[in-house]
Amino acid sequence: MAEEDPKPSLPPQHQDSIQPYDAGPFVPRAPRDDETFDASEQGLGFFDVFSLIVNKMIGTGIYTSPTAVFLLTGNKSLTLGLFAVGFLYCLMSTAIYLQFAEVLPYNGGELIYLDEVTSHVKPEPTNTSDFSSTHEQNGEAHDSGSTPINGSTEPSMGRNNALSNPLQNLVQLRRKLMGDGLLAYIIYSLIFIVFFNSATNSLQFGRMILMCINAHKADDSTKKSRADSDVNQDLMRFIGVTILSIICLAQFFSPSWGRKLNKFLAVVKICFLIGVIIVALTALSNNIEDIEGNAVPRAQDWLTWHGSPSKVQFAKALLAVLFSFEGWENATFVAGGIPRRKHRVLRVGFISAVCTVGVLYLIVVAVVLHSIHYDDFPEGHNRNYPPILSGNNPTSRRAWPVIIAISAFGSLNAIIYTFSRVKQVIGQAEVLPWSRYLKQDDCIKRTERTREDDFHYRSPQGGLIAHWLFTVLMIAISASIKSTLESVGLPGYIQTYTHCFILMVLGLGSLNLRSRQRALSVSGVPAESSTGMGSFFGAVVLVSIPIYIMLNVTILVVVAIPPYRSSNLSGDAFPGWGFPFIVASVLVVGTIYYLLFFGAACRSYEPLATNNDSEEEGSGSRVFSGILSPKSRWNLMQYGGIKCLIMKDYSYKNFERVHRFGRRWEIVYAIKGVDRENPGEAPPRDGTTFTMLLYWVFGGTRLKNDRTPWARFKQRLDKALPW
Repeated sequence: MAEEDPKPSLPPQHQDSIQPYDAGPFVPRAPRDDETFDASEQGLGFFDVFSLIVNKMIGTGIYTSPTAVFLLTGNKSLTLGLFAVGFLYCLMSTAIYLQFAEVLPYNGGELIYLDEVTSHVKPEPTNTSDFSSTHEQNGEAHDSGSTPINGSTEPSMGRNNALSNPLQNLVQLRRKLMGDGLLAYIIYSLIFIVFFNSATNSLQFGRMILMCINAHKADDSTKKSRADSDVNQDLMRFIGVTILSIICLAQFFSPSWGRKLNKFLAVVKICFLIGVIIVALTALSNNIEDIEGNAVPRAQDWLTWHGSPSKVQFAKALLAVLFSFEGWENATFVAGGIPRRKHRVLRVGFISAVCTVGVLYLIVVAVVLHSIHYDDFPEGHNRNYPPILSGNNPTSRRAWPVIIAISAFGSLNAIIYTFSRVKQVIGQAEVLPWSRYLKQDDCIKRTERTREDDFHYRSPQGGLIAHWLFTVLMIAISASIKSTLESVGLPGYIQTYTHCFILMVLGLGSLNLRSRQRALSVSGVPAESSTGMGSFFGAVVLVSIPIYIMLNVTILVVVAIPPYRSSNLSGDAFPGWGFPFIVASVLVVGTIYYLLFFGAACRSYEPLATNNDSEEEGSGSRVFSGILSPKSRWNLMQYGGIKCLIMKDYSYKNFERVHRFGRRWEIVYAIKGVDRENPGEAPPRDGTTFTMLLYWVFGGTRLKNDRTPWARFKQRLDKALPW
């Protein structure tokens, strides 16, 4: 793909188009957000960051995973070792993510990181005479048959050289396919909206409430007992949806309430873990016994293997451990809420939270395992261990589920706060149909706002609705699993597995982070800060990255190997091949969607500076065409009368869309015959065409209210049936 004429049809100023007629069916395009935005110095503080991570990490997993992992592995030492691996994995992830957040301190977290590390176009100041060499270095060749924005068909000077080198051809094809980060952005958006939800914590809340209510019905600890024999799964799901709805509504009407509750529950949860440690230490005064009532030496039991675990069970045990540690990345999703140039707030809060939770987890697992025996769980049926530590009487069976339910409630609050904002970020990018609903803020007037555009006090209305819908959907899908424990854990396992895939990609991408930071600084706007890659800490991280990548790859592969057994060791389990199938399906669907809708999109970059010391810009912006020709039959945008243009900056400027949504690019949809970028026959003044129908079906926002197909249908209905 070649850079276009120095004076392209898209001027550097990106002026707004106006309609060439007055009575058409479309309204003018909204102005672009290119005004300088002064970020507020108020925002999330150290304790906000600390609390967001603590609340997400300490959910229900630590109260169920130690025994679940113990039953899967059959060995106490291996169980504690897996939790140590989980903590190490968490620390490596923290180090990598802190480097990302230091360079890209914006809302969106992984979404922004993936977009940036899969980008490749570099802002190299040059005169217009150097265009061909710059283009060749960026590795994108423009087909002579393709039509750029301004209609020119200038061939690439390096095309012949590229054809003679298959490897370079492959690199060029890959870069065209990636769309300078857009493909990764779309795939992650699909994964996050569908699979990153609160289903497992909602179901655990409902399960704990029912276990509390039915505590008096539980069998004596010496008898065979299934963990959830008295749990009504339909009622459990109803309670889960109810508590989910309550928190979503509360955060909609008062985002500050969510932040305040987040701080309070973080302290409460840490106190709960300390309480578990104290109770477990107290239980050490009692002997542990096998199923026959014989006393078992504690030290010897750490070396004993129980049951006949398989290697696949070890993989599932590690997946359960990683799910227990999920949440260490939570604060990076809302890093844009931290005041600018205060990365230390995120760094200190991040490290403090992860280390606090990780150390407490290891202590809890160690003392709990030292206080119980494998035969405390008849026939391998998993149940919550805290009541066993305190006598397993009705009082303890009622009290501990309440504590775990409160912990699940705190996780729900933290997850909903961050995930809903990331889904709003996705909506603001306008890469998915009907994004105008996903990106909406609330319209509530609040006295606590310091100024009209202070988004710190707004709730992400569209993100909350999307989060609620897909959480309820996953709760409904989980009903297909008969085992209560497996049904409750399934959404969490899917999220953890897909997250491992994302972490593997980001692990690879982190090797490109320093290069991208230099590229962002070339345009004259320095990056926020240094990644510290030259320091000892950076060197340690660099050495850890291959281990980190291989660990994620191992999880992705081994989990899919049969046989498949549920968390309570029954055969009623979600098949392991389903996890890679889900990831592969999203990759295929996301890639097809990207090619069909954005494969022909042109990317226009801001004008380049000249080589001299003046402040004058070069004579034009650089424009790259997509992997498809705009006239290709596979370009579905043309059937809706749309031409897609991507306006991209070389750096993260002081725009509101950058601070709130982390994007240095903006998509412009030019309507045929209406906007100057897409010349052609103007749409009819009256009536609705098939092209207009397609535009509306896929979420087009510029049709006048009285010209939408739905409005026309209602008008005809009113005429046919006058009431």
